[in-house]
Amino acid sequence: MPRSTPLAALGLALLGMVGVVASSERVARAQTPSASTSSSASALFQQGMSLFHRGETSTACRMFEQSYAMDAAPGTLFNLAVCHESEGRLADAYRELDLLAVRAESTGHGDKAQTVRARADALRPKLARIDLTHRSPRRSEVTGVSIDDTPLLAGDWSRPQYVAPQAHQVHVHFADGSEATRTLGALRAGSTTAVILEEPAPDVAPEPATASSGAGSQEEMSPGRRTAIYAIAGAGVALLAAGTVFGVLTLVKRKDGIDACDSNGVCADGLHLNTAVSDRSDARTFATVSTIGFAAGGAALVSSAVLYLTAGRSADHASTGWRLLPAADPHGAGLHLGTAF
Repeated sequence: MPRSTPLAALGLALLGMVGVVASSERVARAQTPSASTSSSASALFQQGMSLFHRGETSTACRMFEQSYAMDAAPGTLFNLAVCHESEGRLADAYRELDLLAVRAESTGHGDKAQTVRARADALRPKLARIDLTHRSPRRSEVTGVSIDDTPLLAGDWSRPQYVAPQAHQVHVHFADGSEATRTLGALRAGSTTAVILEEPAPDVAPEPATASSGAGSQEEMSPGRRTAIYAIAGAGVALLAAGTVFGVLTLVKRKDGIDACDSNGVCADGLHLNTAVSDRSDARTFATVSTIGFAAGGAALVSSAVLYLTAGRSADHASTGWRLLPAADPHGAGLHLGTAF
């Protein structure tokens, strides 16, 4: 049913510009494939004009779309933009007006382009803006971008994209065949959203931690740790040997010392009492040295064993938890269960 609205009246007023803009791009019509195609496009254009005048905006837009598909004339493009604006498809109208302005500028008709662009700029506050940023991807190059189901020309990737204030999806295609999709929530009119055209990093599963064996291994030890183990173990063996020697000397001195004397001070083998007392003192000294030697040697061997058994453990495991600790004093050596934080 024919109807007339203020927006339709505005569209009719803007249609007066068609001839002006069209005259700036006769080259576009010169590229028409054939006279028959041009005639069909012209017939559809006239039908669209008639339908638009009668207020049948939706049908008129379809006529302009078919006409423009046959013959990309600037006048048809302008009419299509006005029709889409009347239909409420503001994002489509903006893109068509923007394209028309670019074409006018490219042919040296800056004044005509300025008039068309002013109309396009008036639609911007009613639209949402998407800024595409093309970074160098880690694995492959971007080969295609589309917003929802509309592919974008490569030359438009660096230009702001104005879309309807609603939810959208940005699809990115890469040279290796992979794709990435970013969903944008309900965009608001007048808002700006930045989208980076970059392939997401692949998901890398963490490497399983290798459990340290109870005995450790030479490959897990640092050279410094290995040298320390050998040095401490060697010192332990030497101290044990010294303890053994002094232990034997202790037994000898005790045999020849005061224990060999009777209550009358008569000593075996004709030893004088003073000599026996001296031997007894030496026996005590040798016994003390022997005990220290055994204790220190045992502690050194235990320490080297602990260093060997804990080789290759992480700092976290080595710094916390229960563990065996060496213990030594003048009375002996051994291990005790302790904890460190």
